[in-house]
Amino acid sequence: MRPAKERRKHPRKSITETQLLHLTGVGSRRLTLKVVDCGPDGVGAELIEPLGVGAILTLHGDLTQSGVTRTFRDQRVRVVSCSEVRTGVYRAGFAFTEASAPKPATSATSVNDYYEVLQVHEKASADTIHRVYRILAQRYHPDNPETGDESVFRQVLEAYNVLSDPEQRAAYDVQLGSYQRHKWKIFDKPEAARGLDGEKSKRKGILSLLYTKRVTAHENPSLNLHELEDMLSVPREHLEFSLWYLREQGWIQRADNGRYVITAKGVDQAEESGAWTPRQDHLLEAANVS
Repeated sequence: MRPAKERRKHPRKSITETQLLHLTGVGSRRLTLKVVDCGPDGVGAELIEPLGVGAILTLHGDLTQSGVTRTFRDQRVRVVSCSEVRTGVYRAGFAFTEASAPKPATSATSVNDYYEVLQVHEKASADTIHRVYRILAQRYHPDNPETGDESVFRQVLEAYNVLSDPEQRAAYDVQLGSYQRHKWKIFDKPEAARGLDGEKSKRKGILSLLYTKRVTAHENPSLNLHELEDMLSVPREHLEFSLWYLREQGWIQRADNGRYVITAKGVDQAEESGAWTPRQDHLLEAANVS
């Protein structure tokens, strides 16, 4: 039995979805942890190698629990237990060494878009990701005298390490999707979508999404009504007028399959009005799209 001083002050809640954190301080390696439970005082996780009880390590990453995201940035933890639960898999308990638990992420907390870093579509195959990575890695490697860029190279390498691992990629996709829905949500309250200012904001949001999709996914630059509804958190019934107006202006088009795509005129309008700028840490203000 664990000594009384090591027992948890607060029970941990199980994590049902696959979520990953990273651990540094184990030599020069960076270990990936699969979180199984979390509480105010620490986390429990599975990993592929044993850790020494009492070791002080550093935790990194974002963890979503009950709709609240907790951000770990250089969070010091102490290994309080570690045992093999099945062949090659170890279960470890980590206690936060600081008095308070990590604070929930604010709306300003961002998630690096690894797909954008590698300039590939979110549905890109493993072969495509590997091929693009090799090209970008050669281009930005610090040893390249013409195009080398250590900062960009590190970003490319980090993106590849996550997207090339099926388990890490699945967990990352969940995290990215949650962040994108927050980033593109343009109204805190339903009534804010009404009136002239609300209508302008809806048009701005639609142009923003279609502009970004055209830039980042040129092979599949369209979005359907369901995707617009989900990303903007606005009912489709409240988007019909906005879509009609944007089509009449020639800024977007609707294909035979019902999907929407931005036009060249729409790109010009989005850039002139600033509609392409995504939300960062606040709601989109009313657009200057008349």
